[in-house]
Amino acid sequence: MNANEAWTEFTKRLRKRLPGLDMHQARGASNGPFVLDQGFRVGLFNIDTVDFAKLGEDGSSLVLGTQLVLPPANALNLALVFTGAELAAAGRRRDQIQTDVGEAKKVRVYLHASGVYLRQGNGDPAACDPSDATFGPALTLSAAFFADIVRDTELDPVEISYIEFLSQLMQVPLVRLGSGGEAGGTALAPATVPFDALKRRVAELGAVYPDALLARYHVSLNHLARKHFVLLTGVSGTGKTLMAKAYAYAVLGVPSLSLPAPEFYLIPVRPDWMDPSNLLGFYDAIAGAYHRTRFLDALIQAHREPARPVFVCLDEMNLAQPEHYFSDVLSAMETEEPIHLRSESDADADVPEAVPWPRNLYISGTVNVDETTRPFSPKILDRANAIDLSEVDVDGFVLELARKDADLAPVLTEEVVGMLRDLVGILGPHSMHFGYRTIEELAYYLLFAGHGALPDNALDEQIEQKVLTKVRGGREQAAMLSQLAEKLTGFTQSSATVARMQADLQAYDSFQYWS
Repeated sequence: MNANEAWTEFTKRLRKRLPGLDMHQARGASNGPFVLDQGFRVGLFNIDTVDFAKLGEDGSSLVLGTQLVLPPANALNLALVFTGAELAAAGRRRDQIQTDVGEAKKVRVYLHASGVYLRQGNGDPAACDPSDATFGPALTLSAAFFADIVRDTELDPVEISYIEFLSQLMQVPLVRLGSGGEAGGTALAPATVPFDALKRRVAELGAVYPDALLARYHVSLNHLARKHFVLLTGVSGTGKTLMAKAYAYAVLGVPSLSLPAPEFYLIPVRPDWMDPSNLLGFYDAIAGAYHRTRFLDALIQAHREPARPVFVCLDEMNLAQPEHYFSDVLSAMETEEPIHLRSESDADADVPEAVPWPRNLYISGTVNVDETTRPFSPKILDRANAIDLSEVDVDGFVLELARKDADLAPVLTEEVVGMLRDLVGILGPHSMHFGYRTIEELAYYLLFAGHGALPDNALDEQIEQKVLTKVRGGREQAAMLSQLAEKLTGFTQSSATVARMQADLQAYDSFQYWS
C-alpha cells in the first residue's frame, strides 16, 4: 500500500467516526508537516471558503489532516478536529486572517504546548513563538486522531517517538484509529488528564453535572494506582450510566456519545446472574471452546494494552446479588492475584489460563435502590467509593435541554419548569422524585401533543403517567400527599390519583399508584 492509498483509508476511517466532516489536507514537500523549535507545523491549508457557521449548525466538524512520511518507509496520518465551541473559535480566527490579509488560502497551522495557532504569512519562523502577533490567539482542539494504516497493530519506534512528542503539544488525547474506525494505541492515564479539559469535554458530550460531583468521580476513580472501582447510586434517570460513559469518552477523546469506543464496555447486569461465570465466562467442554463475555473481553484487552485505560460500566449492578457474580473480580482487585479462567488441559488459544489483575481497568457500577434490587454487603461497600446522584438540578438541565433542541424551548415554560421543580422538592425527601430522563421525555411529550393539536392537558397526563407511578408509602408520607394534593389542584387526572392514594392511606394505612 502506497502513501496515497494509506491516506484514502485513513480518510474513510475518519468519515466513519465523524459523519459530515469537512476534510482539508496538507501533504507534499512544501505543504506538509515538520518539527519547529518549541512546536510543530502541521501544514498549509486553504480554509478561505469553509462555511464555519453551517458546520456549526449541522453539528459537523472541520478536520485538518496531514501525513508524515517517516523512515524507513512509514506513513503516519494525523487529523486535528474542531467542533462546537472550538470550531466557532477557529472560524473567528479565519475571519480575522481574511480581514488582515484578504484571504485564508495558505494558512499555516502550528501545534504548541499552549494551543493550536493559525497563521497567514510567507515562510515559517525558526521557532513556534505565540508571542508573535502573526500567530493570533491560541485555539483548542476538540479531538485528534492518528493511524499508520500499514502498521495497524504495532507502531514503529520512530512513530512512537513522534506520537509522544505530538501528544505533549495537545490539550486533548491523541487517539489511534485502528481498523474499522476503532480507537486506541497511545499511552494514556486518566489521572494525568487535566480536570478542566475533562469537565469541558463532558459538557460538550451533552452531559450536565455539577463540577463538584464530576470532580468527586474523577478523584474516586484515580486516587489509587492499583484499584479503580466506584458505585454510582441514585434514583432512576439521574444520569448514572451517562456519567460513566461521558467520563470515559472524555478521557479517550471520542467526540460524540453516538460513536463507538472500543475501550468502553457498557454491560447490563441480569437478575439471573448467580456465579462468576456470568461475568468471566466458562470453558464449554462439549464445544471445546471458552464461552467469552464482554467483561472478559475488557479484562483481556486491559491486560494486553497496559498503557491504555479500559472502562467498564456494570449497569444496574444490584439487579443480581453482587457477591455471587462479582466475588472473583473483587478478590483479584484487592489482592492483585491473577484471575483463573480455565485449566491447562482446556485448550483455547484465545483465552489464557489466568489473567493478572490489570491496573488500567476502571470499573463503575450503577445502583438503583428499590424493591427490585439487592442490597450491597459491607464487603463490597468497603472496597468501593459510593457517590449519590439523587440530587436533580431541574433548572440547569432544562437550560441544557433547550440549548440542545431549540424546539423544546416553547414548551419548557416557567409554569412547566416551576411545576417540575416543586414536585422534585416535595418528593425528594422521600426518595420518590424523578430524574433527568423523565424531564426530557416529558418535554418531548408536551412538544408532540402541541404539534398534534391534542388536548392541552398534556402536563397533567405526564404527571399522572410518569411521576405519580412511583409514589407509595404509609402514614409517614401523609404530609407529602397533602402537599401533592395542594400543588396539583386543577390537574384533573393527577388530583384524582392523589385523592385515591389519600383514601387508601386512611383505609389501609398504606398507598401506592398500583392499587
